[in-house]
Amino acid sequence: MTENFFTIPYGVLKLETPQKPVNPSYLRGFIGDRFQEKDILHNHRPDGSMIYRYPAVQYKKHGNSFIIVGIGKEGTDVLKHFFLELDELSIKDRNLEILSKELKTKNHLLQIRDSKDFRYRFVSPYAGLNEKNRDKYYKKGDRKEFLESILIGNILSFLKGQNLFIKERLLCDFRVKDSYEQEIKGNPFMVFEGFFDVNIDLPDWIGLGKWVSRGFGTVLKEEITSFR
Repeated sequence: MTENFFTIPYGVLKLETPQKPVNPSYLRGFIGDRFQEKDILHNHRPDGSMIYRYPAVQYKKHGNSFIIVGIGKEGTDVLKHFFLELDELSIKDRNLEILSKELKTKNHLLQIRDSKDFRYRFVSPYAGLNEKNRDKYYKKGDRKEFLESILIGNILSFLKGQNLFIKERLLCDFRVKDSYEQEIKGNPFMVFEGFFDVNIDLPDWIGLGKWVSRGFGTVLKEEITSFR
Protein backbone atom coordinates (compact mmCIF):
# COMPACT_ATOMS: atom_id res chain seq x y z
CA MET A 1 0.00 0.00 0.00
CA THR A 2 1.35 3.40 -0.98
CA GLU A 3 0.37 6.52 0.90
CA ASN A 4 0.86 10.24 0.52
CA PHE A 5 -0.13 12.88 3.03
CA PHE A 6 -0.40 16.60 3.78
CA THR A 7 -1.34 18.50 6.92
CA ILE A 8 -3.78 21.39 7.25
CA PRO A 9 -4.71 23.50 10.30
CA TYR A 10 -8.29 22.79 11.27
CA GLY A 11 -10.61 23.63 14.15
CA VAL A 12 -14.14 23.06 15.45
CA LEU A 13 -15.94 25.45 17.82
CA LYS A 14 -19.07 24.11 19.52
CA LEU A 15 -21.52 26.61 21.04
CA GLU A 16 -24.27 25.21 23.27
CA THR A 17 -27.42 27.33 23.60
CA PRO A 18 -30.61 26.93 25.68
CA GLN A 19 -32.69 26.14 22.59
CA LYS A 20 -32.25 23.74 19.72
CA PRO A 21 -30.40 25.68 16.99
CA VAL A 22 -32.27 27.00 13.98
CA ASN A 23 -30.98 27.18 10.41
CA PRO A 24 -27.19 27.81 10.48
CA SER A 25 -27.71 30.60 7.93
CA TYR A 26 -28.95 32.81 10.79
CA LEU A 27 -25.73 32.18 12.70
CA ARG A 28 -23.73 32.99 9.56
CA GLY A 29 -25.66 36.25 9.22
CA PHE A 30 -25.07 37.23 12.85
CA ILE A 31 -21.34 36.46 12.68
CA GLY A 32 -20.94 38.21 9.34
CA ASP A 33 -22.66 41.37 10.61
CA ARG A 34 -20.72 41.49 13.87
CA PHE A 35 -17.32 40.94 12.25
CA GLN A 36 -17.88 42.63 8.89
CA GLU A 37 -14.20 43.47 8.49
CA LYS A 38 -13.32 39.77 8.07
CA ASP A 39 -14.37 38.77 4.55
CA ILE A 40 -13.42 35.16 5.31
CA LEU A 41 -16.67 34.96 7.33
CA HIS A 42 -19.07 36.00 4.59
CA ASN A 43 -17.07 35.93 1.32
CA HIS A 44 -18.21 39.37 0.17
CA ARG A 45 -16.10 42.34 -0.88
CA PRO A 46 -16.84 45.82 0.52
CA ASP A 47 -18.83 46.61 -2.65
CA GLY A 48 -21.08 43.60 -1.99
CA SER A 49 -19.72 41.39 -4.79
CA MET A 50 -19.04 37.73 -4.08
CA ILE A 51 -15.61 36.22 -3.47
CA TYR A 52 -15.69 32.79 -5.10
CA ARG A 53 -13.61 30.36 -3.04
CA TYR A 54 -14.08 27.32 -0.86
CA PRO A 55 -15.45 28.66 2.47
CA ALA A 56 -12.76 28.54 5.16
CA VAL A 57 -15.40 29.16 7.85
CA GLN A 58 -18.57 27.04 7.86
CA TYR A 59 -21.65 27.08 10.08
CA LYS A 60 -23.49 23.94 11.21
CA LYS A 61 -26.00 22.72 13.77
CA HIS A 62 -25.88 19.44 15.66
CA GLY A 63 -28.07 18.45 18.59
CA ASN A 64 -28.40 21.49 20.88
CA SER A 65 -25.26 23.14 19.57
CA PHE A 66 -24.13 25.39 16.80
CA ILE A 67 -20.83 24.31 15.27
CA ILE A 68 -18.41 26.61 13.47
CA VAL A 69 -15.64 24.96 11.46
CA GLY A 70 -12.41 26.77 10.60
CA ILE A 71 -10.16 25.40 7.86
CA GLY A 72 -6.59 26.53 7.24
CA LYS A 73 -4.59 28.90 9.42
CA GLU A 74 -6.86 31.89 8.85
CA GLY A 75 -10.01 29.91 9.54
CA THR A 76 -8.54 28.39 12.69
CA ASP A 77 -7.34 31.78 13.96
CA VAL A 78 -10.87 33.16 13.52
CA LEU A 79 -12.27 30.40 15.74
CA LYS A 80 -9.84 31.34 18.51
CA HIS A 81 -11.09 34.92 18.25
CA PHE A 82 -14.72 33.76 18.45
CA PHE A 83 -13.95 31.64 21.50
CA LEU A 84 -12.80 34.74 23.37
CA GLU A 85 -15.36 37.21 22.02
CA LEU A 86 -18.68 35.35 21.82
CA ASP A 87 -20.83 35.09 24.95
CA GLU A 88 -24.22 35.64 23.32
CA LEU A 89 -25.84 35.13 19.93
CA SER A 90 -28.56 37.21 18.31
CA ILE A 91 -30.64 34.85 16.17
CA LYS A 92 -33.92 35.88 14.54
CA ASP A 93 -34.23 38.94 16.83
CA ARG A 94 -33.69 36.82 19.93
CA ASN A 95 -30.66 36.91 22.19
CA LEU A 96 -29.37 33.45 23.08
CA GLU A 97 -26.94 32.97 25.92
CA ILE A 98 -24.02 30.67 25.14
CA LEU A 99 -24.12 28.08 27.92
CA SER A 100 -20.81 26.47 27.04
CA LYS A 101 -18.03 26.79 24.49
CA GLU A 102 -15.64 24.09 23.33
CA LEU A 103 -12.81 24.70 20.87
CA LYS A 104 -10.65 21.95 19.40
CA THR A 105 -7.84 22.68 16.95
CA LYS A 106 -5.24 20.46 15.36
CA ASN A 107 -3.19 19.86 12.25
CA HIS A 108 -5.22 17.32 10.32
CA LEU A 109 -3.25 14.60 8.54
CA LEU A 110 -4.71 14.43 5.04
CA GLN A 111 -3.75 10.92 3.91
CA ILE A 112 -4.20 9.65 0.36
CA ARG A 113 -4.10 5.88 -0.17
CA ASP A 114 -4.48 3.42 -3.03
CA SER A 115 -7.75 1.98 -1.70
CA LYS A 116 -11.03 3.41 -0.42
CA ASP A 117 -10.19 3.03 3.28
CA PHE A 118 -12.20 5.98 4.63
CA ARG A 119 -15.98 6.18 5.00
CA TYR A 120 -18.00 9.36 5.50
CA ARG A 121 -21.69 9.91 6.10
CA PHE A 122 -23.53 13.05 5.10
CA VAL A 123 -25.11 14.29 8.33
CA SER A 124 -26.80 17.13 6.46
CA PRO A 125 -28.21 17.03 2.90
CA TYR A 126 -25.59 17.04 0.15
CA ALA A 127 -26.53 19.68 -2.44
CA GLY A 128 -24.66 17.89 -5.19
CA LEU A 129 -26.49 18.86 -8.36
CA ASN A 130 -27.60 22.27 -9.57
CA GLU A 131 -30.33 22.53 -12.20
CA LYS A 132 -27.93 21.99 -15.12
CA ASN A 133 -26.22 18.94 -13.62
CA ARG A 134 -29.55 17.58 -12.38
CA ASP A 135 -30.81 17.44 -15.98
CA LYS A 136 -27.59 15.67 -17.03
CA TYR A 137 -28.01 13.22 -14.15
CA TYR A 138 -31.49 12.20 -15.28
CA LYS A 139 -30.19 11.51 -18.80
CA LYS A 140 -27.17 9.47 -17.71
CA GLY A 141 -27.15 5.71 -18.10
CA ASP A 142 -24.79 5.32 -15.14
CA ARG A 143 -26.08 7.87 -12.66
CA LYS A 144 -23.93 6.50 -9.83
CA GLU A 145 -20.69 7.08 -11.74
CA PHE A 146 -21.80 10.59 -12.74
CA LEU A 147 -22.66 11.50 -9.15
CA GLU A 148 -19.35 10.11 -7.89
CA SER A 149 -17.48 12.26 -10.41
CA ILE A 150 -19.29 15.34 -9.06
CA LEU A 151 -18.42 14.38 -5.48
CA ILE A 152 -14.76 13.87 -6.39
CA GLY A 153 -14.81 17.33 -7.98
CA ASN A 154 -16.17 18.74 -4.71
CA ILE A 155 -13.33 17.11 -2.77
CA LEU A 156 -10.81 18.58 -5.22
CA SER A 157 -12.41 22.00 -4.68
CA PHE A 158 -11.88 21.59 -0.94
CA LEU A 159 -8.22 20.74 -1.55
CA LYS A 160 -7.80 23.66 -3.95
CA GLY A 161 -9.13 25.93 -1.20
CA GLN A 162 -6.14 24.81 0.89
CA ASN A 163 -3.75 25.37 -2.05
CA LEU A 164 -3.31 21.61 -2.40
CA PHE A 165 -3.12 20.12 -5.89
CA ILE A 166 -2.67 16.36 -5.93
CA LYS A 167 -1.40 14.02 -8.63
CA GLU A 168 -3.05 10.96 -7.12
CA ARG A 169 -6.38 9.75 -8.50
CA LEU A 170 -9.27 10.00 -6.07
CA LEU A 171 -11.50 6.93 -5.77
CA CYS A 172 -15.09 7.10 -4.56
CA ASP A 173 -18.01 4.74 -3.92
CA PHE A 174 -21.17 6.73 -3.10
CA ARG A 175 -24.13 4.86 -1.57
CA VAL A 176 -27.24 7.03 -1.89
CA LYS A 177 -29.95 6.38 0.70
CA ASP A 178 -32.35 9.10 -0.43
CA SER A 179 -32.55 11.92 -2.98
CA TYR A 180 -35.01 14.73 -3.57
CA GLU A 181 -35.28 18.18 -5.06
CA GLN A 182 -34.96 21.22 -2.81
CA GLU A 183 -34.98 24.94 -3.46
CA ILE A 184 -32.03 26.75 -1.86
CA LYS A 185 -31.92 30.55 -1.99
CA GLY A 186 -34.41 30.47 -4.85
CA ASN A 187 -32.42 27.96 -6.91
CA PRO A 188 -33.44 24.33 -7.58
CA PHE A 189 -31.02 21.64 -6.42
CA MET A 190 -31.07 17.89 -6.20
CA VAL A 191 -29.87 16.85 -2.76
CA PHE A 192 -28.76 13.46 -1.49
CA GLU A 193 -28.43 11.55 1.76
CA GLY A 194 -26.12 8.60 2.26
CA PHE A 195 -22.45 7.75 2.71
CA PHE A 196 -19.34 7.26 0.61
CA ASP A 197 -16.03 5.41 0.74
CA VAL A 198 -12.99 7.30 -0.53
CA ASN A 199 -9.19 7.02 -0.54
CA ILE A 200 -8.53 10.35 1.20
CA ASP A 201 -8.78 11.09 4.93
CA LEU A 202 -10.93 14.22 5.21
CA PRO A 203 -11.51 16.27 8.37
CA ASP A 204 -14.82 15.78 10.18
CA TRP A 205 -17.48 18.49 9.86
CA ILE A 206 -16.29 19.96 6.56
CA GLY A 207 -18.89 20.50 3.85
CA LEU A 208 -18.88 19.20 0.28
CA GLY A 209 -21.01 20.43 -2.61
CA LYS A 210 -22.96 23.68 -2.77
CA TRP A 211 -23.91 25.94 0.14
CA VAL A 212 -21.44 24.36 2.55
CA SER A 213 -21.00 27.59 4.53
CA ARG A 214 -24.72 27.34 5.41
CA GLY A 215 -24.48 23.78 6.70
CA PHE A 216 -25.15 21.64 3.62
CA GLY A 217 -23.06 18.59 2.76
CA THR A 218 -21.50 18.11 6.20
CA VAL A 219 -19.55 14.85 6.58
CA LEU A 220 -18.52 12.73 9.56
CA LYS A 221 -16.20 9.74 9.42
CA GLU A 222 -17.57 6.27 10.15
CA GLU A 223 -15.83 2.98 10.74
CA ILE A 224 -15.93 0.65 7.75
CA THR A 225 -17.37 -2.77 8.56
CA SER A 226 -18.55 -5.65 6.42
CA PHE A 227 -22.16 -4.51 6.90
CA ARG A 228 -23.59 -1.65 4.83
